[in-house]
Amino acid sequence: MNREEYFIDLEARNGYCECPKLQALYLERKHVEGLEGRCDFLERNVDLDAPRAEDKGFIRVYKKATIELYEAVSKYRESLKIQMIFGNIVIRLHDVVNLKPLKNISVEKFLRLQDSEEPIITAHCNSCDQQVEVLCG
Repeated sequence: MNREEYFIDLEARNGYCECPKLQALYLERKHVEGLEGRCDFLERNVDLDAPRAEDKGFIRVYKKATIELYEAVSKYRESLKIQMIFGNIVIRLHDVVNLKPLKNISVEKFLRLQDSEEPIITAHCNSCDQQVEVLCG
């Protein structure tokens, strides 16, 4: 398995758990997923590179939806970081050579590593270990 296949496999492991401390976070994620679906639908149904005159209203709706998505993603990421700080989510660094989980890391280390392209990092529920999100990859 190569890095790209590993990343795709990790993405497929993202899920939801019943742990009460993460329910608000999951609601935010579901909201983001719904907005992503809406934006994808709108984008598929209009040629944004060469819109027709009758697409003007459609493009306005698409623009509004993308702004709403951007704001929802920002809010979700902030909530995810708060859950990390409170200890409700653990952050796991993966071995990029052997493509397997390596160790849990601190929020501070995650914040230092998140902007580099090298690490693969996932977030997990602290109570049941359900993978919540792929943070870097």
